[in-house]
Amino acid sequence: MSSKSLNIGGDRDDPFYRYKMPAVSTTLQRKSGGTTVINNTQDICESLRRDAKSIAKFLSKELGRPVQLKSGYWTMHGDLTVQVIQEAIFSYIKAYVLCGVCGNPETVMSSKKLTCKSCGNETKLSG
Repeated sequence: MSSKSLNIGGDRDDPFYRYKMPAVSTTLQRKSGGTTVINNTQDICESLRRDAKSIAKFLSKELGRPVQLKSGYWTMHGDLTVQVIQEAIFSYIKAYVLCGVCGNPETVMSSKKLTCKSCGNETKLSG
């Protein structure tokens, strides 16, 4: 697991920002043309308070390839860089984790809305 922590929203360079997630950590398995495995899938999901399957569905669309959940890890065909995967996760955070009003990640996602536990805002989700 990577020991580096990244901010969830807020200023990416603020070392005192309280909402953190682990940086993506990957391994490339060289069978069948190469498979990228995200080693810290569960830690990422716990820090975002989101289900691994819903994030995998988003990553599949964002990265243009199937992302599968196998034995608790996201796997995808091909050699993807950590930077590409991390940026895709940041896109997920912006769309499905951060409150549209206050910007805090203290949200609860249901099938059709995002409810902020910090400011009480409710945002309808598209798609």
